[in-house]
Amino acid sequence: MPELPEVETVRRILTPYVLNKKIIKVQILADKIIKGEKDFAQKIIGQSFTKINRRGKLLIFQLFPSNLYLCAHLKMTGQLMYANKNVFKVGGGHGDNRIDFHLPHQYTRAIFIFEDKSKLFFNDLRLFAYLKIVDKKILEKIYSAYGIEPGLENFNWNNFKNLFKKSQRSLKAFLLDQSKIAGLGNIYVDEICYYAKIKPMRKISDLSVTEIKRLYTACKIIIAKAIDHCGTTFQHFKIMENGKVKKGGFFNYLQVFRQEGKACKRCGSKYLIKKIKFAGRGTHFCDHCQA
Repeated sequence: MPELPEVETVRRILTPYVLNKKIIKVQILADKIIKGEKDFAQKIIGQSFTKINRRGKLLIFQLFPSNLYLCAHLKMTGQLMYANKNVFKVGGGHGDNRIDFHLPHQYTRAIFIFEDKSKLFFNDLRLFAYLKIVDKKILEKIYSAYGIEPGLENFNWNNFKNLFKKSQRSLKAFLLDQSKIAGLGNIYVDEICYYAKIKPMRKISDLSVTEIKRLYTACKIIIAKAIDHCGTTFQHFKIMENGKVKKGGFFNYLQVFRQEGKACKRCGSKYLIKKIKFAGRGTHFCDHCQA
């Protein structure tokens, strides 16, 4: 599933191309992605996207003149792609090189057609992704369900340390909880724990203030660096600019995630990165330098 850095990359790539253009037609090719919402297309036609925001892993397209909001969640295999009449493509998400250059394709679930004939394609292989139109009141309710987020003003030391009071949960499960810290997923939780020199299996209640401070610093540094490098690509997450496929460059900076069996870069060849299943996820760590 795309995490905060990957979704932020999609937001930044699309923003220059889809704003302030009237939408003249909407095609829904799979009702599941709009969860049976009535009059979905009618609420979009005649509107323009004036801004793309993001909260955690959720993209929010602001609509004008209705002042409604289109929420888009890519889930595991979602993708947003823009193409103009000259077949100029930009976008990102779960890609398939065999078909990404041929839009629409078999996994295209919705198409937004702008007045200049350019199009925004919402693709999803597994049909877990969704689109939802909400008003400001509902959007605020959605926002309130998210925790603090690296890069936002609410991500400060006081708010961060207060999250750790009186919790018996494991660090891994805690960091994955979107109601605590928004936007983190399996990749970045393992990398954050490694940077902070703390095992993901530790209980929150056992952490010292010094360790919590290291986690706070790690969250900021890892997420900022991942955004700078357009997220992480293993196989499926792809970025497309000028019709050319690119990969998220943070893959080259991974220290533990999917590095099992390799030497720890901090400890040397004597100690190998381990992988276990914990908190329902594959979990990567160094048994030597992470306490």
